[in-house]
Amino acid sequence: MKNKFIQHIVVVGGGTAGWIAAASLAKILHNRGVRITLVESPEINIIGVGESTLPQVMQFLRNLGIDEKEFMAATQATYKLGTKFFDWSEVGEAFWHPFGNIGVDIDGHNFFAFLQKARKQGDPAQMWQYAPSAVLGEAGRYYSPGAATPESFLSGVNYALHFDAVKVAKYLKRFSEALGIQHVMETVVDASLHDNGFIDSLTLKDGRRLAGDFYIDCTGTNALLIGGVLNTQYINWNNYLLCDSAVIVQSDNSCDIPPYTKAIAHENGWRWEIPLRHRLGNGYVYSSEFCTPSQAENKLLELVQNPALDSLRHFQFQAGRREKLWNKNCLALGFAGGFLEPLESTAIYLSLKGIESFLELYPDNQCSLAIANEFNRRMAIEYENIRDFIILHYCISGRSDSPFWQKNKTMDVPRALLEKIALYQAQGRIYRNDLDLFKSSSWHAIFDGMGIVPDFYNPLIEGSNFKEVLNILSEVRGLMSKMAAGLPAHKEYLDKHCPV
Repeated sequence: MKNKFIQHIVVVGGGTAGWIAAASLAKILHNRGVRITLVESPEINIIGVGESTLPQVMQFLRNLGIDEKEFMAATQATYKLGTKFFDWSEVGEAFWHPFGNIGVDIDGHNFFAFLQKARKQGDPAQMWQYAPSAVLGEAGRYYSPGAATPESFLSGVNYALHFDAVKVAKYLKRFSEALGIQHVMETVVDASLHDNGFIDSLTLKDGRRLAGDFYIDCTGTNALLIGGVLNTQYINWNNYLLCDSAVIVQSDNSCDIPPYTKAIAHENGWRWEIPLRHRLGNGYVYSSEFCTPSQAENKLLELVQNPALDSLRHFQFQAGRREKLWNKNCLALGFAGGFLEPLESTAIYLSLKGIESFLELYPDNQCSLAIANEFNRRMAIEYENIRDFIILHYCISGRSDSPFWQKNKTMDVPRALLEKIALYQAQGRIYRNDLDLFKSSSWHAIFDGMGIVPDFYNPLIEGSNFKEVLNILSEVRGLMSKMAAGLPAHKEYLDKHCPV
């Protein structure tokens, strides 16, 4: 009987997605007789989008057995407690999307219903004041939640990392090679197919032929295999999202290091600031319909306060995803599978989720269509959930001060998102499916930060002693603020616990 086990997996493309795939495969498969080769073109540079992450990256490191502090030192990483949004609801206003808990349930009811009632009664407290991660971030402080006692507010903190994408790729390369990954530095120039349409082999620029049982396409927006060889359709979401371009530059970081990402809205898009130990990452994401590349360059350089450390780099994209991220014996990860602007730092998460789901559904070399279909079903929901969350930031913004923001008010909105907005508007409730990356607290943070006030709140909370609830809320805010003030500044914590 012919062996049906996969014996050779070829990852095409390095960068963050490629080495995430290689490291994950190596960790799980290194003692199972599966050969893994990563072929990387020396002609392509890492883009550097995806240096701000979500908490799932910490579980990835733990699953690989990587020491957190060693990894942070090697990648010039800093801690991230969430994202602070500036000028999104209107110019001059700011709000938080923090990691971890926001408030606690009271009398068996959702915390947000009590906050909404308090608002209607004139209580000026902001939602972030009940989020431990945001309280720490606002104070510029950090302390490991793992060192907290269960009764401490720090136990509600969650965190991710900012890191240097080039250094991450190098770190994961060393990790993968130590587990037996074969690394080939050469450009793939062609591919041949079996009669059944599966990829048979790759042809390298130096004339060599590289054959595998399964191929993982991590070639970025070029999508060399999934798009170029297998001609898999790309579903374009630019009817939902206007931004299609970005300009990026790194600058000196000689100031304090805030433990959060900044997302600052501008006339034709928005700008990120990602603080690392050795530099500050800056990028301007914009719509080419309203802004030229040279205008974007000038805007970014005008706003970057410290000296630039490299030349500006431009990046164009189409929001969307492949109709199939798994097609025949090829899986697309990273930008080869789809692209969603980095507003909520989801790029690396989608790579992690993709390789995790692949390993959960690990096939034989026949690559059953049923298995591929299930993978594609799950990942389609993941992409669409994230897409809708990003659209939310634009479609409920109060800004109308430029043609860009005016057009965002007339853009298409997916039906599922319209229903979610209507439910929140009616009674401050959030409905989410099981594959939604973002918890209800995240949706509440964006709705509330944008100034969306529900018509009413859950009437069942009327059974609670609201005067007592308000006293408790006030005490909680005061306690968290006091505890945060006594903790070390983020840079001080890094210097002591994560020296580079």
